[in-house]
Parts: sequence; structure tokens; C-alpha cells
Amino acid sequence: MFSDKKLSALRFASTFAIVAVVAMCWSSPMLADITTYTLTGTVSGSITVGDFVYNPGSVGTLMFTDVPFTVTAIGNSTDVMASPVGGFYNPVLFSVNIAGIGTLTPTPAPYGDLFGNLFGSQAVEIEDGNAPPYIGGCSNSSFAVWNGFSPIAVACGGGGLASQPTIEGFLYVVSSASSEFVATSPTPEPAMFAVCGLGLSLLVAIAHRRKRRSAGGRTTLASKA
Repeated sequence: MFSDKKLSALRFASTFAIVAVVAMCWSSPMLADITTYTLTGTVSGSITVGDFVYNPGSVGTLMFTDVPFTVTAIGNSTDVMASPVGGFYNPVLFSVNIAGIGTLTPTPAPYGDLFGNLFGSQAVEIEDGNAPPYIGGCSNSSFAVWNGFSPIAVACGGGGLASQPTIEGFLYVVSSASSEFVATSPTPEPAMFAVCGLGLSLLVAIAHRRKRRSAGGRTTLASKA
């Protein structure tokens, strides 16, 4: 049998563990606001690669024709802000992948913005935090009412990838066309919902039990008086 002191310690430990589970659920990725934007299409052009400063002999040019490209940008829905010229913008981290070339990271840092429906354009643009800004875009009438973070998947009526001297030496685009723009948010795991629900239920049960004990104690004292 446990002593009253040990039982009290066990109750405290169990209550603390349940509170910790609930707190973890509150701050978990289940409630995260991360949104991933993906722009795909085809591109023709070239990219200059190599170490210009320390190894000039390594510099070369890779050519590509009508190959798939993917621009991936990651932002947070809580950062979406209204633009003074209409539409919205959202700070993002991004990368560019060209089939047969690989994933290209902009320098000095992969920071940029996603712009939507600026000046009523019914288009989205991904722009580099470096210069020149335009990375790629997509035109579709759905962007006229899109909020910048709800899930969406649309075909592009225009847009494409642009030349970028800040991406790994120099990315030169001869021609490009965007085909699809997709925005997705993470889906909470069912198991996480179950754990969080159980934790909340146990907290309610503990609170109800303590309330009953407190009421019972007051009744006993009143009867003794």
C-alpha cells in the first residue's frame, strides 16, 4: 500500500504529465501555420557553374531544353499581409530545381516573397530577396479571391521561370512556361488528435474529481459543526 505522501506525489506526477501532453499538443505542428507553395513548368536555357574566384578553370555552362522545373517556397500563414496596391504578400524561403541540373539555391540567402493579385493581376509571383526580384509566376482568375494560405491547385494560363544571376552563378532562361501552382498546409495526424483529446479529457476528469472531493469535505465539516 502507498502512504498518503506517496499517493499525493503520484497524483501530482500524473497531473503534471497530463498537463505536459496538453501543452505539447497546443504548441505542436498540428497547429502550425506552415504553407508550402509549389510552382511547376518547363524551361529552356543554361546555367553557369563553378568557382569564379578561387578556381576559374572550373567555370562551365550547362545547357537544358524543355525540362521540368519546380520552385518550392515555404511561408507561414500568420505572416500573410495586405499589399498597399491590392492583393497580399508573404515572406518565404525558396529553392529552384531544374531536371538534370539539380536544386539551385539563391545567394546570398534564399529569402523572398510570394505576391498575389497585385494591382488586380489575378496572378501570383515568387520574388527573390536579392536582385533582380522576379523568380517565377502563374496566372489564373482564382487568384483574384485567394487569401494566400488556404489550399489551392490551379493550372497556369501564363508565367514561367526567369533568369537569375543570383542563383548559383548565373541562371539564364531562354524560354519558360508555368503549368501548375499548388499551395498545401500540413494535415494533422489522427493519432495526435487522439492523444490531445485524451489529455484534455483526463484534465477535465481530474478537475471534476477534485471539485467533488472539495464539496464532500465541506459537507463533512458542516455536519460535524
